[in-house]
Amino acid sequence: PSLVNNICGMVYRAAALVLTISQDNKRFIQAVSQKNISVEVIKQGTDHIFFSPKYFDAQKKQELLSGKEYLLVTTSRISTRKNIEDMIRVVRILKDKQIICRLVINGKVDRGNEAYFVELKTLLHQLDVADQVLFNGFVSDEDMRVIYACSDLFLLTSKYEGFGIANVEALASGTPVVTYDTGAARDFIVDYENGVVTENNPMSMAETVEKIVRDTHLLAHMRTSARACVEKELNWATYAKENNIH
Repeated sequence: PSLVNNICGMVYRAAALVLTISQDNKRFIQAVSQKNISVEVIKQGTDHIFFSPKYFDAQKKQELLSGKEYLLVTTSRISTRKNIEDMIRVVRILKDKQIICRLVINGKVDRGNEAYFVELKTLLHQLDVADQVLFNGFVSDEDMRVIYACSDLFLLTSKYEGFGIANVEALASGTPVVTYDTGAARDFIVDYENGVVTENNPMSMAETVEKIVRDTHLLAHMRTSARACVEKELNWATYAKENNIH
């Protein structure tokens, strides 16, 4: 990292302007450049026409729920950095609270993480939640937008994210995001509006999920706010207009 940071610092110092996607990244860029350089933040956007609540499918939701009460979703490569074991522990904690969820994990196993994937599947059985967690593998964008629109909450337990494009896709679909504090999360998540940034532990996330799903009015409000924040800012059309990109 020290070698890479030195090279990055040289590039940053030579640049007239640096564009980045979060305030956390901006702080990093300014730190490694060791100079007061010009950095502008343009947050991660998405195609808010392609990802939309209109793709909700009641039949698909029942299929995904598989008899459970609430549908949780994440989109993530299967790798240790994504910290998926914590999400599985959240499902177990909720089960102890008599909240029976189905967690759908969309994403392929990263090369070199095959042993980690085996550990995750072993953990499912150890915690007695194997019937509540689905490793969905690769999912096309067309299928993903339906899954997002059908889900009650999107979860993220990564150790770090530059921003997390899946977060914004979920928000565009009207699905609130409950996430660990990944650095960039507070740039676009407003607690109990479009999501919640929790403490970085399974108990904190589980308690947050419990509070939301037990309050139907709160969940409905957060769904509306999730979509609204993307319509207002986090979409490519708005960024193109604001920055005169044609």
